Amino acid sequence: VIALVTPSDIDNANIDTLHPYDATPDMKQRGWNASVSDNQALGQRFTLASSFSIKQFDVDVRPKYSTPSQVRVNGVAGNYFNRFDRNSRRYDAGSTLSAAIDNRWGAHLLNIGGQFAHASYDGIDASLPVVVSRTDGTPLRRIDFIGASAAAASKNEEAAFVEDQWSVNANLMLHAGVRYGRDSLSDDHTFAPRFDASVVPFAGRNTVVKAGIGQFHGKLPLNADGFTARQRRVVTDLEGSPFDGRSIVFENRLGADGLRTPTTTTWNAELDHEIARDLLARVSYRRSSGSRQLVVDSIENEALVLSSNGSSRSREF
Repeated sequence: VIALVTPSDIDNANIDTLHPYDATPDMKQRGWNASVSDNQALGQRFTLASSFSIKQFDVDVRPKYSTPSQVRVNGVAGNYFNRFDRNSRRYDAGSTLSAAIDNRWGAHLLNIGGQFAHASYDGIDASLPVVVSRTDGTPLRRIDFIGASAAAASKNEEAAFVEDQWSVNANLMLHAGVRYGRDSLSDDHTFAPRFDASVVPFAGRNTVVKAGIGQFHGKLPLNADGFTARQRRVVTDLEGSPFDGRSIVFENRLGADGLRTPTTTTWNAELDHEIARDLLARVSYRRSSGSRQLVVDSIENEALVLSSNGSSRSREF
């Protein structure tokens, strides 16, 4: 059994040159989590590991004043724009059955398991007006926020997996598995296969070649739930701007296809060589391609649209 309490008070959060004293909020954080786990040996070849945890995290962000925030060329001034008070809780439960199997084709470590989680929050997300100024300090644009400030969301996550770590012989290790998942915010049923291998190609065992490929499914943040019910932006161009006096209300909308579970496909290759007893050389390359990433796009004069149309690419050497 493990328990942890994490209280924190931060005055002038994120204060720096562009965010002076007046433009920083004061933040209070209160958190605790507790977990219990149990490991059982079921004979000589099987083990069962089970766990349950609860996590509570509350955060309160308060601007110093009730006046508008000023966005200027040299930074933010006047006040912090957002009042945020959220109380969140998460429950996690999981169990994994492991089996060690030896036969003439090598040694296997087989894992089969499942997980369930429930997360929720409620609170206030209220924004103050923001005034954008020109280089000479005169106001150019004002952004107001209208609508209810109450915010709440909840979701369930289910997952199951099976994997096998196969030691074929002293020079070859194979690892393969597949993971099923479901997130109630998208209601997607996802399957994520993974495979990697380690090979010792030469005698002496001082060189190892590794390679792998896998698909990974991310989690939709709770903030995505209820996006359409969040406060709306009213953008007003002030006197002297190119659109003098124009006022636009931006509605909050979801993309036509709704929200999807973010997906990333990653592959990597690595070469390790022990040059001397205390000196290891490593060369590695990793590439990832992401799809269904959450993005917010602005439709001119009409809406802010949250969709899963984003993509990402990364390469690492």
